[in-house]
Amino acid sequence: MSKSSLVSYVGRIFSVDFGESVFHTMFDSEHELTFRPVKGNLGTLETVSYNKLEIHPNAYLLFWQEKDKTTVTGYWDFEKMIVYSNVTLPGGKFLNLSGGLAPISPD
Repeated sequence: MSKSSLVSYVGRIFSVDFGESVFHTMFDSEHELTFRPVKGNLGTLETVSYNKLEIHPNAYLLFWQEKDKTTVTGYWDFEKMIVYSNVTLPGGKFLNLSGGLAPISPD
């Protein structure tokens, strides 16, 4: 495993569809992303600093903490177009989510 660049995704927006919750996520830079909930009641529009670790080419472990102290760890596979995510909410509730990943902005 190695640290790697997500530079090819900077400026792009992806839809992450967890079924009951859908987010649009924009990679603002190699270390910052903005997500916007478009379906469901999880989260609010927010820009966060994230850390990353390349697991294999085009697949990354991303993790961050939100302003309300929600923590998110997710495996983003841009080859298989899937996301697996673990979320710990401020009250301690733990969520396991998985869903599709789809580009919604220019390549």
